[in-house]
Amino acid sequence: MSGYLKYAEVRPDPESGGMGVFATEFIPYRKIICDESAAIAVTHVDIYGFINAYLALPEETRAEFDKLWCSPQKLAHVSATYGKDLTHYYANAASMGLIKEDKYPNRDVFVIRLSQTRAIFETNAAEANKPGVSGVYLRYSRINHSCEPNVAWATYYEFGRARIQVYTNRAIQPGEQIYDSYIAPLTEDWTRRQAKLRNWGFDCRCTRCVREMAEAEAGKPPQAQPEKEKDPNALPPIAEVDEDNHYSSSLQMRTLNNPNIGLPVMVGRETVEPLEPLGPLIRTSSVSINEAPVQPRTIALREWRRRGGKGFATGNAKFTG
Repeated sequence: MSGYLKYAEVRPDPESGGMGVFATEFIPYRKIICDESAAIAVTHVDIYGFINAYLALPEETRAEFDKLWCSPQKLAHVSATYGKDLTHYYANAASMGLIKEDKYPNRDVFVIRLSQTRAIFETNAAEANKPGVSGVYLRYSRINHSCEPNVAWATYYEFGRARIQVYTNRAIQPGEQIYDSYIAPLTEDWTRRQAKLRNWGFDCRCTRCVREMAEAEAGKPPQAQPEKEKDPNALPPIAEVDEDNHYSSSLQMRTLNNPNIGLPVMVGRETVEPLEPLGPLIRTSSVSINEAPVQPRTIALREWRRRGGKGFATGNAKFTG
């Protein structure tokens, strides 16, 4: 496996009964804790490309891949969608002597095992920074979900390989579990979040969901998420765009380390193309440009022109989505 996991380790999680990632020491805010290449990265609809990539993995890597969580919902979907493709692949590969009989003694065993393998892929895959390509990262896949995550991540696709970096979005104490969010947006109430998370085969019992469920049972109205105080050391710009480059509240983009480089942050294991540099951007449902030089080819200007030049105010330039 190419890459590393620092300041943390994978170990059993007593709450979920599976595995999790836990801090082994104090981890400061904005620290990269994981950087690794994908074990498998293929276009999501290419089932034959996935099988070839999986069978070509080294034995050790394949064994680690097979240990990852497999959602029952994903397995049912794979069996219904790809059963004929897997049967067809087995027939062709067996006729050419490409199937190892000690591992797959017959067609049924092959189809069952590869269905589970594909379901593992669909359960753990994160979209790479390349249209249509998804990858599974063995270390990152051990990070469990919370609706109050303490890490975020960005992916890159370069030289034909997908790569992920995971970094903290707040300080983490020794022994604390590392949590990511599998869904977006996190501004939805707990019932909507639970419905989305059932796609991964579990009901969320994170501190936020437990708190909101208790409030709902007590008849209290849902509490709005408090705005965080501005941190002068915070990661630069947050801007939200949809797949058509229009600002929305479903996907989040953020630059990391260098404000002049647009890097995508994955929220809910989804991504879009990176933004071009916009200078310091702040807000989620709207974008503010505070005395920053705006380059003529930016998404912001394209959106402004699309609206006929409307929505901007002088000084603290701002338009709402």
